[in-house]
Amino acid sequence: MDDFKNLEITFFNNVLNKKILFKKNKEKLYQLLNEITKELNLKNQFVVSLNIVKGKKMQILNYKYRNVDKTTDVLSFPQNELFANIYDLGDIFINGELLEEQAKSIGSDQDTEFLFLFMHGLLHLIGYDHINIEDEKKMINRQKEIFKKLKIR
Repeated sequence: MDDFKNLEITFFNNVLNKKILFKKNKEKLYQLLNEITKELNLKNQFVVSLNIVKGKKMQILNYKYRNVDKTTDVLSFPQNELFANIYDLGDIFINGELLEEQAKSIGSDQDTEFLFLFMHGLLHLIGYDHINIEDEKKMINRQKEIFKKLKIR
């Protein structure tokens, strides 16, 4: 973890049995954050807030900020502001209740799905999106490149 001294992930969890996901995958989370912050080409310390919430909370956030009255798997809220030489990327919310279900549906596991959703959220924080087909292809390709580089299946 010493390699990531200029990176910080603040973690909040309110879903039973999901706190272990952060502990088990901490090194990979920091590797993902490191890869994403390289794209910003800044020499600052970086911080991101990672929140695992229940489906109902996700639905409330999705409705409040996107006017979509249903739950979703991940939401990102960019800050992209510099405070005392610390660059706050923003907040990522992951639906802890969907993790296991989504992982099973694609033949994966919770750890990999957790890492994927975190990375997906990070890409949104730095400006990637998937509103149109071209942007979606760019985002998917970037996700695949990073997972391959970090040897995440």
